[in-house]
Amino acid sequence: MTQNQQVARKPATPGPFSRWIQRKMNTRMNRKIRRGRGTFMGTVPVTPHRLDGADREQAWRRIVAAQPRYGTYQSKSDREYPVIRLTPR
Repeated sequence: MTQNQQVARKPATPGPFSRWIQRKMNTRMNRKIRRGRGTFMGTVPVTPHRLDGADREQAWRRIVAAQPRYGTYQSKSDREYPVIRLTPR
């Protein structure tokens, strides 16, 4: 492939740069929250809780209802995406 050729991608699919930014920002936020310095929505300190079982399923249904593309992402993966509940400290 030459420098001027572009790889076609499906509509609404983030490109390589966008995916790179998303990974960097997610990593940064995860690190901050795990070290106890994370905040959500600016001023609110939070504690993460991974949901399992019925709690996860209920939350996942609400997430997919609000953002159907997450269901699409999940259907393309072999692993189950974690669902994390952030609660104020």
